[in-house]
Amino acid sequence: MPVPRSVSALLFAPALLGAAERFDGELKPTAEFVVASESVFRGLERAGHSAQAAVGVERGAFRGGLWASVPLRGGEADELRLDAAWRQPLGGQFELEAGVRMFRFLNAPAGAPRHSWEAGLKLSREMPGGLKPALGYYRDFRLQADTGEGELGFSVPLTRLGAFLDGRFFAGWSQADDWRPGASGPRVAGGYGYYGVEAKVPYRIGEHTTVLAGLHYSEAWNAREAGAVPGPKGRRNLGFTAGVSLDF
Repeated sequence: MPVPRSVSALLFAPALLGAAERFDGELKPTAEFVVASESVFRGLERAGHSAQAAVGVERGAFRGGLWASVPLRGGEADELRLDAAWRQPLGGQFELEAGVRMFRFLNAPAGAPRHSWEAGLKLSREMPGGLKPALGYYRDFRLQADTGEGELGFSVPLTRLGAFLDGRFFAGWSQADDWRPGASGPRVAGGYGYYGVEAKVPYRIGEHTTVLAGLHYSEAWNAREAGAVPGPKGRRNLGFTAGVSLDF
């Protein structure tokens, strides 16, 4: 589906303003390796126990990265995500981020999408006490899906550990015209809602090494009725992650 010019302008104009000036700065590559009890995206379980890895880079207002998740049991799809984004300060502690993300699913079950891509905008604000509220809108052009999501990020100092508890509360709604593009038969369309909380404790153990431990909980409603969830996936998800992050 071609991207309307008006939508393209809305999504990418903030990222292009002052791009040359905001690209200045030190290049910051990172890598992360974790084991997750389940892989969850926007309230929906993608896979069970998984090994996950990510590499990323930041420079000035630009960030980009590649993320991969490999299920530890058969019958579930490997997932790759490639994303890039630009951040634009707006004054008053506000920031606008414009980005794109591409998804690729390997060994996906019959009828499930093999790939998709989306673009989005996210407006956030830094507040006292480590709070960061944000609103985001995302358009998936292959699924013809619109997602709106609100969140409240938080960062709580753990003085005795010399670390922080970082996380967010979130809630959203996703509405698609075609949850199963490429599948035979009529289109599967509908919308579902979701909410949850996720938190992690990054604990630095060296100049470039940080160990990670996290928990997440989410719940979705109307997802199976809308056709967003194939197979026996549950609507409630509680899981953990553990791993290590490297910065260079």
